[in-house]
Amino acid sequence: MQVVGTTSNELFCLRDKGFSPGRILTGTSVSGLDLLSGNQQWGQGTGHRELEGITQVVRKGRLTAFERMERAARSLGASGVIRARTSTTNISGYTCFTFDGTTVNSTSPTQSFFSSSACGATLHSLLDTGFQPAQLVMGNVVYALGDRNLQRRFSSHSGGEVKELSEILSTIRVLALERLRDEAFAVEANAVLDVRIHTHPIGRFALELLAVGSACWHPLLVADSPAQVITSHLSGEELWTLARMSLTPVQIVMSTSVQALGPVRRLEQSAGPGHPGEHVELTRRLSEVHERALEGLTREALECGAEQVIGHCMVERRIGPGLIEYIAVGTAVRTQEGMAPRSENLIPQAAVSERDTFRVTSLVQAAGESHDWERASDTEPRTGLVVVGLGLLFGFIIFVGSFFGGVGG
Repeated sequence: MQVVGTTSNELFCLRDKGFSPGRILTGTSVSGLDLLSGNQQWGQGTGHRELEGITQVVRKGRLTAFERMERAARSLGASGVIRARTSTTNISGYTCFTFDGTTVNSTSPTQSFFSSSACGATLHSLLDTGFQPAQLVMGNVVYALGDRNLQRRFSSHSGGEVKELSEILSTIRVLALERLRDEAFAVEANAVLDVRIHTHPIGRFALELLAVGSACWHPLLVADSPAQVITSHLSGEELWTLARMSLTPVQIVMSTSVQALGPVRRLEQSAGPGHPGEHVELTRRLSEVHERALEGLTREALECGAEQVIGHCMVERRIGPGLIEYIAVGTAVRTQEGMAPRSENLIPQAAVSERDTFRVTSLVQAAGESHDWERASDTEPRTGLVVVGLGLLFGFIIFVGSFFGGVGG
C-alpha cells in the first residue's frame, strides 16, 4: 500500500496515457539567507534593482532541493516526477527551500525521465496535444524594495503613474521569464507550459519574483534561440482547446503600471467634506492606470506577432504608502496549422478542477506582501467557510466551558 499525491481523476488520466503514480518525494535545502539578510539589511537604501548575489543564493537553494528530489526519483527507477512544487519556510532565522512531487511509472520502455509541475490531468492534455515533457524549469529575480525614505519619495508623488517604478518592475518580470526560457532552451525544449509566477519576501527590504513551468518539446515548433521558446500560463485543457482550433501560444505577455494616489490630505479635500459618495478624482486615476496596463499588454502582444491575447487577468497590489501596482497578464496566441490533438474529444477527467479541502493562509499573505497567481479566486470562498467554521467551534468551546463552570458553582 502506498500514499500517492494524485486525485482519482488524475489517476484515470495517467492510466489513459500509460502511467501509474508512485511515491511522494521531497527534496530540502536549508540556508542562512534570512539570518544574513537580517544582519546586512539586504536591499535597504539600494533602490529598486536586482540583487544579483542574493538571486544566485536563492536559486542555488531551490536547485539543490529540486536535484535531491529528482535523484531520489531516479533511484527508485521512476519514469518521471509530476506535481513538482517549491516552497520556502523561515525557521529560526534560516530559510528552508523545499521541492515535493509525485513519481510516475510508464508502461513504455522508451519513456525518458522527465520532471514537470503539471498535475496528472494537465499532463494528459499536454501529451494529447503532442507536447512531450522534459524538465521543470525556473527563472527568478531577487530585487530591492528600497528603504522607507525611498518609498516615501515615491509616495509623495503628486499623483498619476510613477513611470520610473513601472519600468523597473516591468524589466524585472521580463528578466524572470527570459531566464525561464534560457533554462528550457538548455534542455532542448521549445516550450514552457503551465507557468506559475510567485513572489516571496526575502528579508525586510527585498522580494523574489519566481517563474516556474514545465519545459516541453513539440515536433511542429521551432526554437533556434531562447527567445523563440514559447511560454504559456494557460491550463492543460485550455491548451488542448487551442490546438483543436489550430492555435498555439506564443508567449506570456505582461504589463505593469504603478499609480501614485497622491498625498492623503489632497485626496480628502478633492472629495469634499465627508466624501460620502464616489471619489471622482481617485476613480479617474485608477481607471487610467488600468487602461495603461491593458495598452502595454496589447503592445507587447503585437510585437511578438500574436493574433490575440487570452487568459487575461489583472492583479492589483499595494507596494508602498499611496502606491498601487497594476499587473496585466495574459498569453498571446497565433494560428499554427497541424496542431490538432490526437483525440477527437478531451476526456472529462482531464477538465475537472481540483478542490482544496484545507487551506492555510499565512499572516504575510493575508497582509498582501506575498502574491501567487494560482487562480486563488476559486478557493477564496472555501477559505471564508473555514474561518466561519473555526469561529463557531471556538464559540461552542466557550459555551461549554461556561456551562460546566456554572454547574460546578
